[in-house]
Amino acid sequence: MKINYIFATCAFLTAFSACQPEVFSEADYQVLLDGSNTYLAGEPVKFNFVGNVDNMQFFSGEQGCEYRYRNRYDVALEDVRSALMTMNLQPRYGNPGSMDIYVTNRFDGLDGNDFEADRKTLEDMLAGGMEGWEKISFEEPESQQWSGDQSFDISEYLDNFCIAFHWHPAYTGSAQRTYYINIGIDTDLGLGDGNPSLSTKDLDYTMIYLTDDEFYDGRRYDNPEKNTNGFITTSGYSADLQFQGVGGTELDTAIDAWCVSSPMVLTNVTNDKPILVKNMQNLLDDFEYTWETPGTYTVTFVGINTNYAGDSSLVKEFRITIIDPLDAY
Repeated sequence: MKINYIFATCAFLTAFSACQPEVFSEADYQVLLDGSNTYLAGEPVKFNFVGNVDNMQFFSGEQGCEYRYRNRYDVALEDVRSALMTMNLQPRYGNPGSMDIYVTNRFDGLDGNDFEADRKTLEDMLAGGMEGWEKISFEEPESQQWSGDQSFDISEYLDNFCIAFHWHPAYTGSAQRTYYINIGIDTDLGLGDGNPSLSTKDLDYTMIYLTDDEFYDGRRYDNPEKNTNGFITTSGYSADLQFQGVGGTELDTAIDAWCVSSPMVLTNVTNDKPILVKNMQNLLDDFEYTWETPGTYTVTFVGINTNYAGDSSLVKEFRITIIDPLDAY
């Protein structure tokens, strides 16, 4: 009897739900500019709505809030306006020419955890004449002097940017060459204030000494009886990237070291986001927005109806010109 009751109840609910109409309506609305609008920078512009939708999004047309870029997550290389790497370095002691710097977009990166594999990768790179890498020609000032800013165009490498420092100071009897290096990367992707800017510290490096696996990944010797110079660090007090040679005592191993950044895409951007002006919880008859900067903007409203029965969206787009108040009189 109990089983029959449950079966009858389920049958009734199924029949009842099958008879219910699906409650869903297509998004349908109009956006009207208020007749009192004067479209002046710094003053609110009022939009009136006819019809109703569950959700309403608004794109102002300003940078970072453009409907056309709602699904953009990177900028094509051909659309990059400029990309400059600026370097300032200070050498100390030793002989000039102890540092080579290369950039590429054709490198998959070092392992970072396998010394022998990484050493072989670097040795093969050298044996192959650093094919695929561009050697940066930089000015090396006198010892103890900063070079001043030196700029290099890296726009063709932004899709998989990698920089490699090869530090190989010769021992001269009194010192091995030390380098303090600061690097900045500034790209103009057409994003105004949103253009990304990086420094040396924003890159992730693998540091490896080809002559000694105890120096792998930039560590100093663990043995305190050994000299603690001859290391690479991104935590130096004098520069973002510090290659610290030996001032007056010879290391018991030659320095043949690399500091290689992990490949990094420098054209990635954050997609443009809308302003949510209405959801299912609030009614909406009008909306105000203020543009602070004069100009012509493509304004976009996106009305969305969605529930279990379906979804529908309707885009309304038009251009609006905001003028300087001083030009209105």
